[in-house]
Amino acid sequence: MQEGASMLEKIAGFLLLRKSISAGTSLIESLLVGMALVFMLGLLASMLLTSLIAGGIYVAYHVMIAHGVVPLTADYILGCVIFLMFMIIVLAAMLFAYRISYIPKQLVSADSAIGRHVNEAIDAFADGFATASAKK
Repeated sequence: MQEGASMLEKIAGFLLLRKSISAGTSLIESLLVGMALVFMLGLLASMLLTSLIAGGIYVAYHVMIAHGVVPLTADYILGCVIFLMFMIIVLAAMLFAYRISYIPKQLVSADSAIGRHVNEAIDAFADGFATASAKK
């Protein structure tokens, strides 16, 4: 029984999100446009950061060679630095993915504003339905 109420809460929550802000766009459409914009800006920023990191590694390699470090040692040092940066990025991505996975659960929970209004609406409907059935 609780499973059905949970699904009904989710459906009602999405219907509330569908409510229009203006005549032309809905909240969902605005959310999707905003998400696409954030994705594209993030992609652009990551490409720029990648080029800066690659340039920095190139300069660091040549500086190490100019200071008398053996090329194989410079390769190992920079390989370890690159691996460390990669692991930090992967761990950060995993952390953010873990945090994002809880957003839908918080959206329909009874503690959230939407969840509370959905629960109140469902309770009012159930009370009205039970009262109308009892009068017949």
